[in-house]
Amino acid sequence: PGLGYIAGAIPFAKYGVAGISIIDMGSVLYREDIIALSYANRLSFGKNKVLYGINLKYLIKRFGTTPYTEFDPTFKNKMAADGYTCDLGLLLKISDMFSFAITGKNITQPDVHLMQSDIVPAEYRAGCGVRLKTLNLVVDGVYFNNLNRDWRVLTGTEFSVLNKMVGLRAGFGYGSKEYRNLAIGAGCGLKIHSFVAQLDYAFTLSLSKLVAGANGNHYVSLTIKF
Repeated sequence: PGLGYIAGAIPFAKYGVAGISIIDMGSVLYREDIIALSYANRLSFGKNKVLYGINLKYLIKRFGTTPYTEFDPTFKNKMAADGYTCDLGLLLKISDMFSFAITGKNITQPDVHLMQSDIVPAEYRAGCGVRLKTLNLVVDGVYFNNLNRDWRVLTGTEFSVLNKMVGLRAGFGYGSKEYRNLAIGAGCGLKIHSFVAQLDYAFTLSLSKLVAGANGNHYVSLTIKF
C-alpha cells in the first residue's frame, strides 16, 4: 500500500487563500482518493485574530478485480463509489503566544457505498497551542461520531535549533480502542532568493501493536513557497 499527497495554494492579498489538494492511498486491490478545494481567510478584532477555512471534498473509493469479487454480489453492479462532504475550521489567535482552534471534518457524513450503507463518520477536534521563542506545544482532543463514539487525546512539541532552520518534533496519542501512537520527526527550511523550501520527515509507531511486530510508518514531504 502507498500514500501520495500533492497540494497547491495561491494567496489573494486581503481576499484570502485558495487551494487544491489530492490524496491518493491504497493498493491495486483497494484505493481511496480525496480531491479538495480549499479557501481560507482571516478577520481581525482588536488584538485578536480569527482565521477560518473550508474544504469542499470529493471522496472516491475503488476496488480491484479478484476471483473473490467475481462472485461477491456486493460488486455485481459497480466496483467504485463516491460522495461529497466538507470540512470547517476556526483558529483564534489570542496573542502571539497562545491560540485556540476547533475543526469539523466530513460534517455531512456522506454514505459512500456499493450495496450496503458505508457512512463516513464526522470528526470533531478542539485544541490549543503555546508558541515560545524556540519551543511550540500543542494539545488536541478528537471525537469521532461513529457507532463506538471513539476519542483521542493528542500532544505534540517542536523545538527549533540552528537559528530556527531546523525543527525537532515529537508527539504522542492516546485514545479508545487501545490507540497508543508515538511520533518523532524533524524539518529543515531553506530560503533561496524568493523561494522557500521545507523538507519534513516523520516516523510513527503504534505502541498497541508492538507485540505483533509492527515496524511503523515513514513520511516525507516537500513544501515550496514562492
